[in-house]
Amino acid sequence: MDYNQSDQHTCEPSSSISSSSTFTSSTSSLVTSTSSSSTGSGISSSTVSSNENDTREKIQHHLKYNKTEYIILDNPNSNNKKSSVCWRSFGFPAKRDINGVPQKIKNFVSCKNCFTTYSYASNSTTFLNKHNCLSSDRKPNSTLSSSYNTSSSQTLITTYGQPKTVRLPDSHSKDMKDLLVRWICKDMRPFATVDDDGFRKIAQRCVSIGAQYGNIDINQILRSSSTISSHIHELADTERARLKNLLSLATKNGSLCLCPDLWTDSNRQCSYLGITASFVDDEYHLHNIDLCCHPFPNVRKTAENIIIELEKALSRFEIFDLHGITFVSDRGANFLKALKRFQAYSCAAHRLNNIVKRCFFVNEKSKKQDDLEENVFTNDDELEEDIEALIDVTALSDIPRKALHVLQNIIECKKLVKYVKKSGINPEIKEYGGVSLKQSINVRWLSFINLLESIDRSFFSIRKVLANKKKTFAIEREVVQGLIRLLLPFKELLTKLQTSKTPSIHLVLIGIGSLRTTLSSFDMLLEYEKKNKIYFQEENLDSLDINSSNSIQEDEGLRFFRLRLSHLMEEMFSFEPIHYASNMLHPKYRHLKKTSSHDKNNCKYFIRQMMKLVIDQEKSSSTFSLHSSTNHDGESCPKKRKYFGEEYETGNVSDEYDMDDDELERYLCKRLDLTNLSDNPLDFWKNNKIEFPVLAKVACQIFSVPATSACSPLDCSIYNSNKEIIQSLPFRVDINPRVNSPGSSYARVDYGGRVTDFTLTIVNTIPTSIFCLDSLKSLTIEYGTSLTIPPEIARLRSYLTSLCLIEISSSLTLPSELFNLTNVVSLSIIFCGLETLPGAISQLSALSELDLTGNRLTSIPVTLAQIFLLRTLVLNANPGLLSLDNLQGTQFC
Repeated sequence: MDYNQSDQHTCEPSSSISSSSTFTSSTSSLVTSTSSSSTGSGISSSTVSSNENDTREKIQHHLKYNKTEYIILDNPNSNNKKSSVCWRSFGFPAKRDINGVPQKIKNFVSCKNCFTTYSYASNSTTFLNKHNCLSSDRKPNSTLSSSYNTSSSQTLITTYGQPKTVRLPDSHSKDMKDLLVRWICKDMRPFATVDDDGFRKIAQRCVSIGAQYGNIDINQILRSSSTISSHIHELADTERARLKNLLSLATKNGSLCLCPDLWTDSNRQCSYLGITASFVDDEYHLHNIDLCCHPFPNVRKTAENIIIELEKALSRFEIFDLHGITFVSDRGANFLKALKRFQAYSCAAHRLNNIVKRCFFVNEKSKKQDDLEENVFTNDDELEEDIEALIDVTALSDIPRKALHVLQNIIECKKLVKYVKKSGINPEIKEYGGVSLKQSINVRWLSFINLLESIDRSFFSIRKVLANKKKTFAIEREVVQGLIRLLLPFKELLTKLQTSKTPSIHLVLIGIGSLRTTLSSFDMLLEYEKKNKIYFQEENLDSLDINSSNSIQEDEGLRFFRLRLSHLMEEMFSFEPIHYASNMLHPKYRHLKKTSSHDKNNCKYFIRQMMKLVIDQEKSSSTFSLHSSTNHDGESCPKKRKYFGEEYETGNVSDEYDMDDDELERYLCKRLDLTNLSDNPLDFWKNNKIEFPVLAKVACQIFSVPATSACSPLDCSIYNSNKEIIQSLPFRVDINPRVNSPGSSYARVDYGGRVTDFTLTIVNTIPTSIFCLDSLKSLTIEYGTSLTIPPEIARLRSYLTSLCLIEISSSLTLPSELFNLTNVVSLSIIFCGLETLPGAISQLSALSELDLTGNRLTSIPVTLAQIFLLRTLVLNANPGLLSLDNLQGTQFC
């Protein structure tokens, strides 16, 4: 199938959608439609010429699959009281011209829901009022009832549990908006409350109960605050009992990792011990759960007291033996001492944060400038000649003059942000085209570079505002940009490490190695910047000038800090065996390139020791049969005959293990297609657990350990606008292109600066920041390499109506969060190797079109019949799908 046609991102399969709903078991090309009359309802075929019909079908095709260029315009008279009700669903198709302005296509009208297009040369709307979408709004169960050949008009009980999509009168919508605004303003609630998933679930549940019982008193549904507060303990006990079973199984498998941390509530002057659990279940899914926030008594936070409180907190989950658990914590002396008796690892993010803080003397006592300049280097040549002398400097009073100048700029940046926050002039800066300045906080690792980036992007706006207030502005932009360039690699690595939904421990070895290489020379730093930081292509953008990087000369003060960072990275960060093992057990990095033979051998020894523990544990439970005693077909392997001199031979794979007996060597020798491998190593081990049963369990144990003890959720508050989100992406994005360039990602932005359509093309990973685009209506991701859908996609539930995934993986798994997108009307998953369509698909209650072309489906969940608005189901090129027996009796069969 060729998608590179005249339209840039076509999600429609090559075969046309049939108007028949019959099913033929002898073909693997399955196309069903529940709205056969919708393509021509109310229009006689004799009245439509062949040329006109072709045009109508082309318009309908473009409206469905080329939404960036084809839209539907509202009838300007639709709000007129005398206007026909059909104009609520119908409008006029239009195509954008070269300037992006929609131009109406004459003599046609199109449905906004299913995109069915009719010729419309007169003012008659009789045939439009007979359209199925309008009928379904008035009779939501007509389609389903007709499929059962029933004449009863009684509402089915199943409709109470499944919300439907209707167009509410404007008066009702306005009343609801008024109520929400009054509530938010009166009680000083954040606006984000309306988008909260929990709030919407409660509201939806209230609507469903009202649909079943009528207009009842809300006090019969919502309970008092005292009732809710007392119910918390009951619900907590229920959840805790559920977690006990999960944690018990994880402990038994050796895949439970706990991340303890101490924090203090400065307002209440009390401390807490927070514990996060990370583990891999039997289905090879990684879980990250905040177990508890245990009150820490007002005693010294010594190692002994930490262990006492840790055991108290875990006893509620019936965890008493800590020796079978892995821990990840910061390198505080109290935690190091408390956990030294157990298997414990250091948090990589904490270590990187300490390196940056130490590099810029965050913990040094402030001194007068005159004192600082007494012992600095006065000869610039010394900076070039004696590198070792520079990187070994630890006292603030010993740094060179140029480096001191960089520190002074950093101090000025912090003073500026503090002044802007206290004086409240951020709105004035934004009026001049800038962005809100960000504060730097020690406990927030990425806040320092966010501070610098906000100053860089608002540099000229800040200078104008301060000039109006007759304030001095002593910050040099070249220094700010140099610091951003120096810290960008740290920002990217810290962002990658702080994931909680996919394994991250393997990223430590790769990330630290790349970081050391990047800091090794200024040319490598510029190369990194060029590859990873690309902004809007605008003439007057306040940003780093990537194209002129070849002419940039490294500032001597910034060179001092680059060398100091490089030195601190070597001295303060050391790898542990688990870092090497996680890379060896990741199928993409298993051969440990750029690693010495000594480290590779130590890594193999570490993994084999873990394999031995797994085998011993299985033997002790008498439920394990050694894989070496059977071949891949489950039959006993014949014993090899011994011959003279055999014990002195050296094999070509391993001196200690035979390839048939050693899972690790067989895994390392296995031929793999890297293009089809997922970034998540657990997917590989799930698919190969039969071939490598012991190694798969070891992989679960290793990948349950996170790289950092502080996994942070997606924080959209750091972006002031959609423009900043696009700017933060590590690849080029074309904005409102007249012609879509093949292989380029692009976005459609409205006049208010909001991104409404976004197409992501040929990327290695999906940046979670795109899910902060709160006005996004259409998202297309195409031609990726073993991509996984991040759970943060659920943030798009308020506006997203179209999601299209094309060839982004060879074995795609849909996350449960995707089914929270309850406003999605069109969903296309094409040639993604999808093997299972979860039953939770029924939660997409607004779905009217589902295209699953080119996957490996073998069955369709019966819950699909619960989506009453679903009009089109496309199942082409699923060779394993031979029948739809489980959908017999539904609207599809």
